[in-house]
Amino acid sequence: MLNQHRNTQEQRNLFLALALTAVVFFVWQSFFGPDPRPAPQPDSEVAGEAAPSTQSGGEGDAFEPTVVTPTAGGATQVSTGVVAFGEDGAGRQVALEATPRVLIDDPLVEGSINLVGGLIDDVTLTQFHEAIDKTSPNVQLLQPSNLDNAFFVETGWQRRAGNVETPTSKHLWSADSTSLSRNNPVTLSLTLDGLTYQRRYELRDEYLIQITESVTNASGASQTLRPFVRSKRVGLVETQGNWLVHEGAIGYAKDRLHEYEYKNMAGAEGLTESLESTGGWIGFTDKFWLTSVMPLDQESAVSIVTQGRVVNNVQEYTSGYTYGDFLLDPGASAEVSALVFAGPKQVRRLDDYSDQFGLKQFDKAIDYGWFYYLTKPFAKALIILENLTGNFGIALILLTIAVKILFFPLAWRSYVSMAAMRRLAPRIAEIREKYPEDRAKVSQETMELYKKEGANPVAGCLPMLLQIPVFFALYKTLFVTIEMRHAPFYGWLKDLSAPDPTSVFNLFGLLPYTVPDLGLLNILSIGLLPLIMGISMWGQQKLNPPPADPQQAMIFNFLPIIFTFMLASFPAGLVLYWTSNNILTFGQQWTIMRYADAHKRAEREARKKTKGKGKKGANAADSADENTADDGGTNSDADQAADTAEASDPLISQANDDAAAPEAAVDTAGDAPTESQQNASAQETTKATVSSAASTKQRRSGGSRKGKGRKR
Repeated sequence: MLNQHRNTQEQRNLFLALALTAVVFFVWQSFFGPDPRPAPQPDSEVAGEAAPSTQSGGEGDAFEPTVVTPTAGGATQVSTGVVAFGEDGAGRQVALEATPRVLIDDPLVEGSINLVGGLIDDVTLTQFHEAIDKTSPNVQLLQPSNLDNAFFVETGWQRRAGNVETPTSKHLWSADSTSLSRNNPVTLSLTLDGLTYQRRYELRDEYLIQITESVTNASGASQTLRPFVRSKRVGLVETQGNWLVHEGAIGYAKDRLHEYEYKNMAGAEGLTESLESTGGWIGFTDKFWLTSVMPLDQESAVSIVTQGRVVNNVQEYTSGYTYGDFLLDPGASAEVSALVFAGPKQVRRLDDYSDQFGLKQFDKAIDYGWFYYLTKPFAKALIILENLTGNFGIALILLTIAVKILFFPLAWRSYVSMAAMRRLAPRIAEIREKYPEDRAKVSQETMELYKKEGANPVAGCLPMLLQIPVFFALYKTLFVTIEMRHAPFYGWLKDLSAPDPTSVFNLFGLLPYTVPDLGLLNILSIGLLPLIMGISMWGQQKLNPPPADPQQAMIFNFLPIIFTFMLASFPAGLVLYWTSNNILTFGQQWTIMRYADAHKRAEREARKKTKGKGKKGANAADSADENTADDGGTNSDADQAADTAEASDPLISQANDDAAAPEAAVDTAGDAPTESQQNASAQETTKATVSSAASTKQRRSGGSRKGKGRKR
């Protein structure tokens, strides 16, 4: 017979091994895998073509205005060279000083609006630093348009019919104020070929700017224009190369979310995709930051465009949208409004703007992953707990406890099954030794043992499999939640978003020197928290039933060591979660398994007592049966048997009372029988009583023998 179930315990271990293998692969790809972003390889035709004029845009650009010959006496145009950002970022200040600007005055943002082109190309987030040191530079989100790594937001008009000049990134605008603040909007103005353009900037909320673009036609002829809004990045974008988080263009159009990775937009072939949509939003996202543009009126019909191309051997990424054509008769005006978000991807803020402006799935700019409906609630719960406790690490531990409580019923079944498997492990080993060459017999005997003892190995595996999505959702939450960035815990853990700073090479900070960068050998520089995690994982593993297969047992024994080294480079917050989870699981499993073992022992003792009482009752019945089983007994023996039966069995006593009742009735009626009738009646009564007693004893004797047979 085919062995359909070689060993249920081995299958359970196989499930666990597969899950852990997936985690190892997950870790390796996330932190040690190669960067998937290829450098763009422009073909010779593209590399050899002349750089397009910045005032007209190159061929194929979805947003730049069409080239026209400027009229005499037209608006001032400014040409600035491209400035290198530099390793220390010194070029940024040079680029800022090269053009006139309107300052942005806000508690959360420092920056400026470039009057050359009317661009938002200077945004610095004052509440966030590049490093945990508060003296480190603030995060610079948007970069000046004349830098080699430019990143800016632009609005404008494309000429669709007629022969007028439209604003470009080289035109110099005039401003009605020198600074933009919450209570002081700024309006830029520009007149070209009889058309007057105005661009009004208003700080609507935190990290949110509203731009109102308007034009009035005083040219004396009809003109057709199309407004556009876009964000643009120049040069290769440095990414983490991590598949856990999306980095690139992201937007909502045509009732669903669209994502475009930088690597898919780069290169000579590039990418151009246009989606007709009612409302929506589009922009660029990094792990923690988002720059996005969207129409204020979410009922507007727009074309959302994503584009990547190489121009003059320089990579460019563009995302934005265009409206439909506006036909402007002489004296007519047109106006559109857009929103620009440039800031951190904080859960509460994105939710608020999604509700306030009707931005569908705007919260998904945070890459919650496949388990969105788990990951986002976890993120909100962490933020609430952090607000209550004042410490993100404590909030993380409390959330871990809450998840453990939520899954306690599943854990109970799993650990009770594990306890049963541990009790049966020696007996299973005996079966293996008894039938070393007969796998089918081993499987059969093992299954019979499971059935007899009520053990179900799959019951211990299934609850663990059900918890895997929760584990990955928590992992994803901790990886993408900006609130954990630079959040301290206690002691030596000053930043939960960075790896444990201690090292075994300086005895975790006890020796007065800093461990140098060891390159690939940094994996050996294990911190204190990963070491605690490894110990907790080893302790938890010891509570589980050992694998029957020696090779599996060896692999499982090495897993705590492997994970200790692998997690050494993880953010400390993730290692803190894993350590807390291991410790809680150890305590929970130890308690449940002890209870299960005690409960099993109590059941065995109860069964033993029940068997003991049953054995005593069977012995007493056998003794009575031996005294009454002789059919040839004398009348005195029968009388004694009847008396004994009557005394011991109330049913016989009741039968005798019923037999005597007719005699009492006759006496009461006054019908006095003769002496011979009385003697005959007495003899019949005696025979009936003896017969009843014998029959009852026979039934008892038969039942006792059957009971004894069952016990045997």
